[in-house]
Amino acid sequence: MSTVTKPVFGKAISNANSWINEIARRLKHNDKGEALRVLRVVLHALRDRLTIEEAVQLSAQLPLVIRGMFFEGWSPFDAVKTDGRLNAFFAEIAKHLPTLTERERTRAVQVVFDVLAHHVSQGEVDDIAAVLPASLKEFWFTTVAD
Repeated sequence: MSTVTKPVFGKAISNANSWINEIARRLKHNDKGEALRVLRVVLHALRDRLTIEEAVQLSAQLPLVIRGMFFEGWSPFDAVKTDGRLNAFFAEIAKHLPTLTERERTRAVQVVFDVLAHHVSQGEVDDIAAVLPASLKEFWFTTVAD
């Protein structure tokens, strides 16, 4: 059996790094580890509010490495329906990013939503919004409107 070498995954890693670098830059800090953590937390919170079908459709447009992170720990058929209200969404974000202030958490979500919306198709942006509860949908469109 042959060994998989770095060049095989080079493009996938590069694509993921470009998202992480963009998030770090827009959050105005150079901590790539923190940017990755923010990306993971926000993607998981969003994923858990999408239908199974929509989560799979969104994942198809994510870079390979980020797609793996998106599905990390997900049990779609065992999951209890997650509360879709905006305050519940931010409570979940706060639980996983407790060192950030409320303002920093809000900004982090806005940045991840906007980066996501700029890297996936407009049709997918609209499809995500179509399955979100009203208050979260409003926040989504307010954030990604350009």
